[in-house]
Amino acid sequence: MIKILNKGGLTYPIFVCDVCNKKINNLGLAAAIFQRSEIEGEVQNVLHVHKNACQDKGEKKLGGIAPWQELQDHVILLIGNSGGSLAGLTERQEDLGPFGLL
Repeated sequence: MIKILNKGGLTYPIFVCDVCNKKINNLGLAAAIFQRSEIEGEVQNVLHVHKNACQDKGEKKLGGIAPWQELQDHVILLIGNSGGSLAGLTERQEDLGPFGLL
């Protein structure tokens, strides 16, 4: 899940594991899992989890083995499916500077 961490009077968006409720510190060691559906146009919930033990527990929550994406790939796809681009984000990151980064 995505949450906001309040620290030092600033707010920081972070990924938090939907299973253990701990911060996800490395996108490469996390996954987005969801239930398989054959229904065209169906919108589903997604769990953001640490890989391995949390992923296994998350799959059980969803009723069994679940399709998944690397969390870093999921973020890239989410940006593209929301009308953004990595180039646009790079430019925006330069505008933000260190603001909002832990």
